[in-house]
Amino acid sequence: MGPSTPPLANHDKRHVSGYSTRPQLPNELLHAILGRSIADGLHTLCTRDDTSWEMNMLVTFHCVSFSFRAVSREIVSKGFNIPFYDVDDDETSYLRTTRKISSCLHQLGVQQRHSKGSFTTGHHFSETMADCYVSPLFLSYGLYINGLSLRTSALSSNAQRFLKIQPDVVSTLGEASDLCKQVNPRHIADHLAMCVEGELESARSGLALVEAFDYLAERIIMLNVFQSSASTFGGGPIAAVHELLNRTLSKIEEFSDENSQLFEASSLLKATQLPGISRALDLADACDLKEDRYRLAERCDSISRKWKDI
Repeated sequence: MGPSTPPLANHDKRHVSGYSTRPQLPNELLHAILGRSIADGLHTLCTRDDTSWEMNMLVTFHCVSFSFRAVSREIVSKGFNIPFYDVDDDETSYLRTTRKISSCLHQLGVQQRHSKGSFTTGHHFSETMADCYVSPLFLSYGLYINGLSLRTSALSSNAQRFLKIQPDVVSTLGEASDLCKQVNPRHIADHLAMCVEGELESARSGLALVEAFDYLAERIIMLNVFQSSASTFGGGPIAAVHELLNRTLSKIEEFSDENSQLFEASSLLKATQLPGISRALDLADACDLKEDRYRLAERCDSISRKWKDI
């Protein structure tokens, strides 16, 4: 009888069973890293033209290791409501599905950036999309892109049209914000949620500003009319317009004090881009404001210098 075969050493058992002896990242840390990477990659797909790495991002994670493959697949499948039973036994099906999602998000962004404000997605998406596309994450990106498109259209219009379009911008971005809160896992929408909130704040501020400066322009024009016809109308109408101007200037001053960050270089909101503001400031500069108890001339000059310096 020949010599018995010695038992395999522990490291030999691991080698035979196919398990790696390399150090592994803790599962929570791997989820956090991949979740943030996927969130940033998805956002890049929607906001930039050159996305060659991001288009292949999930394939790259798929090929790194078993743990990268499993965790990235879990995050993306949950985030986009991809049923596990559809792709559980078919790697190519999963990669094909996620590639289609990535391509669609990228195309939506490209259309928005090159549409010159005429592109709108609303709640309507291509009928060729599979049911798994209808997820809070995908819809929130669609609404975010639509909000940007509407904002572009509003900024290229006059003050009156801006005031009609901008409430739709606020509503659309508000819906996107609500949908971001429904995404699971939440961190896959972190980048999107941050950008949506920034755009939403900017949209609300823009609406309030254009409305206030539109009132300012109207009341200065009204004042010019009454001042040029003082002999006919008397001083009563002028005093009434002074009161209206005081209220309007107070709103602009209060807004400026409460939103000082808007005057920083990094602000999303640039007053010079908002329709009607430059016109209102020019009218204020040209108006012959007499001395009055509201110090209208001094305050108009202060507002004009502050806003024109942005």
